[in-house]
This record gives sequence, structure tokens and C-alpha cells, in this order.
Amino acid sequence: LSSYAFLTPDNLWGLLATTAVWCILSLGAATIILAGAIDISLGSLLALSAGVGGLVLQAPYPASVTIPAGVAAALAVGTLGGLSNAALSLWGRVHPIVVTLGTMTVYRGLLIALTGGDTISDLPAAFVRWSSARWLGINGSAALGAATAVLMYLWLARFRSGRHVVAYGSSPTAARQVGISHPRTWIAAFAVGGLLAALAGMLELS
Repeated sequence: LSSYAFLTPDNLWGLLATTAVWCILSLGAATIILAGAIDISLGSLLALSAGVGGLVLQAPYPASVTIPAGVAAALAVGTLGGLSNAALSLWGRVHPIVVTLGTMTVYRGLLIALTGGDTISDLPAAFVRWSSARWLGINGSAALGAATAVLMYLWLARFRSGRHVVAYGSSPTAARQVGISHPRTWIAAFAVGGLLAALAGMLELS
């Protein structure tokens, strides 16, 4: 009986929706790995971005103002966090695993300082609903995860900057010989990783 219950459409859609957060976060981590680096602070960056976005969402203004502002603030924090990781690694000439081990703690500390360790609640109803809303019969979370995966594929496969990420991670020596910039590639990869961590954080918050 349990196997029949598991294979029901509603349950499978529910599983797909709950995995959307991890799908988006893993795409960010994979992008950095494809560039030949690693970022172990993405989980903390996800939480910090969601925390900042949640605080903006709690502002005493209409939802039409706080929702776009909250999402924009979260995405900005995630992107800046990724850029900071890249900058510290590149200009400090420190391996990314060492840098992100440190920034992981920094991002966690910033989140605790901002929220006091309290749970973020009382968010606008429209923001809470969008992840579970149905779009042409598809759960909002699942739709966002699928759209993100498609966009990441197109960027990595069709756009120069994305292809540079893959090329540099495959062979740094060959990539440098054809003029692919190491700093630009890592900056792009870490920025995208941070952006996707923030997006996953806002989806989790919703």
C-alpha cells in the first residue's frame, strides 16, 4: 500500500517541489566546481540571503513594495557573498576551500547578528503562496527549479562566459593559452553560485 501511495501524482509533485531548493543550490555549487574551484559557504550564504530578504519583507510597507525589495536584497547579498569569496581567493592567492571555510563562519555570524537567532515569520501572504501556487498545473517551486536548470544549461552551453567556465575547469593551462581569463572566470562562477544560493534561500523562506 505504501508503494501505491508513493507513486501518486500528488506525492510525486510534492517531492519535486521540495527538491527544487536543493536543485537550485546544487546548480550553484556545480557551476563553481565546473570552474575548477569549490565553495563550502553556500549553505551559510543561502541562510544569510534568506535572512536579509526576510527582514526586508517584514518592513511595514505594502507587499507590492516589500516582496520585490526583499527578493532583490537577498539576490544582491548572495551575489556579493560569492564575489567576496572569489576576490579573497584570487587576490589573496588562497585556495577557495580555505577562504570559504572562513566566510562560512562569517556569513553564519552575520545572520545571527541580524536576526538574533530568532525565526523569521509574519511574511506577506502573497510571498508565502507563490512557491506553492500552481502554474499551468505545475507547483511554483518545481517550475522555478526547472526554469533555473534550463537557464543554467543555456548559459553554460550557449554563452561565451558560461563556456569559459567549463573550459577553464576542464584544463586551466589550455584555457589560459587561448586567452580565457582566470580571474574573470572565477568571478563569474562564484557570482552565479552566490546568486543561486540566494534564490534557493528565498524559495526555502517562502
